[in-house]
Amino acid sequence: MNRILALGLVALLLLVSGCGSDSKSTSTAADGATTTQSSQRTERFATTKFVLHAGLAFGAFHRYIYKPYKANAFDKSNSTFKRIRTFTKAALAGVFTIHEVKVAAKDARQSKVLAPLAGTLTALADKLAGIATGLQGGKFDPTSLDGANDAITEIVGKAKQVGVPVADKVPSSFAPVD
Repeated sequence: MNRILALGLVALLLLVSGCGSDSKSTSTAADGATTTQSSQRTERFATTKFVLHAGLAFGAFHRYIYKPYKANAFDKSNSTFKRIRTFTKAALAGVFTIHEVKVAAKDARQSKVLAPLAGTLTALADKLAGIATGLQGGKFDPTSLDGANDAITEIVGKAKQVGVPVADKVPSSFAPVD
C-alpha cells in the first residue's frame, strides 16, 4: 500500500513540476523603444529551484542507485526477489532523477550565476537516461554509474564555488519501507 502511494506521489510530482508559465512582459519607454523582459517569477527563484531539484535528483540517485550498487545489491548472489526489488527501485529512481536533472538544468539556464552548469547537467541527464534504460532491462554498467557519480560530484563542487550549496534530498514519500 505504501509503495503504491509512493509511486502515485512520484507520478503526481512529475506532472505538477511540468506545470507553470513562462510569461513575458513588454514595456514601452518614453522614447518609443519597446523592451521585452522575462517575468520576475522565473528569474527570481531560479537558484532556489535549482537547489531543490538538483538536491532531489542527486539524493534519489545516491539513495536508490549508487549506494545499492556500492553495497553489491545488484549482484547475482542475492536472492531473486531482492534483486528484482532493487532493480525496480533503481529504475523508478532513475526516471525521477532524469526528470529532476532536466528541471535543474532549465533553472540553471535562467540564473546568471548557474548558467555555466546547464551544459554539464544536460550531459548528466543523457548519461542517466542510458543508465535508467539498462536498469529497466535488469542490467547496469558499473562504469556508467561511477561516471554519473563523478559528474554529480563535479556539479555540486562547481555550484558550491559560486555560492550555491546543493545537498542530497530524498522525499519522505519516496523513501521505501524496508
